[in-house]
Amino acid sequence: MSNLREALSTFDQTVDESYYTANASGSNDKLEELFAELARVIIYGGHLRVNNKFDIYVRSVEFYFHTEEKGHANGFVRDPVMFHCSSMEGETPRDPHFFTLGYFYLHRFGLDITFEKEGKYRASALIKSFNVNVVGDEGKVIDQDVKDVDKDWASSYIYDYIQFEERRGAEPNGDIHVEWIDDDGCPSDAKLSARCQRIGICKYKVENGVLAKTSEKDDRPWRFYRAEPYNKLSRLLDARKH
Repeated sequence: MSNLREALSTFDQTVDESYYTANASGSNDKLEELFAELARVIIYGGHLRVNNKFDIYVRSVEFYFHTEEKGHANGFVRDPVMFHCSSMEGETPRDPHFFTLGYFYLHRFGLDITFEKEGKYRASALIKSFNVNVVGDEGKVIDQDVKDVDKDWASSYIYDYIQFEERRGAEPNGDIHVEWIDDDGCPSDAKLSARCQRIGICKYKVENGVLAKTSEKDDRPWRFYRAEPYNKLSRLLDARKH
């Protein structure tokens, strides 16, 4: 299995206009295949380490992709729900800078792993749900009892660990450190779920210069999660020992 940096670089080198020309659903079959490959690496190929205290193992991930090339508003894949993208036609102008490959973007809904291409597209993977291991001073797992703690309800729960309070009244974190650690030993029978639509995402339209949410669900299958038998992290970690 590729490590995360290699997988993101492959995406960057592979994606061209044929990957973001939209089909009838506003998605692209080739793009979805690449999302599946990235999801496998993010879910089975490693984990996040936060402040050298917690290891975050991804259970499910949602992808976001927004084409920035001008003049193809109706023909290219667009995803205006993304926080970090330029304005849609008719919307109040905004034009944020492009992130470097693999940048961790923290926002009010959690943490994105970004893989944008300057002037072409915005792309990110939102850590939607996860398991947590507590890490010892020497970088070893010391609390096996919490390794199956699930954070399924909202991606923003990752802030429970990024902003972790050691004790009541403790000083706030002076620094936040998040790194990706590649893992070895992905089980040969490791599988992803069938592709699912993202949770709580609706289609949008521009009204009076503002992006407005509609009642119509965005049904693009851009969410993946860890399937049985490794839906429980303990089973995945045990399998890596053999």
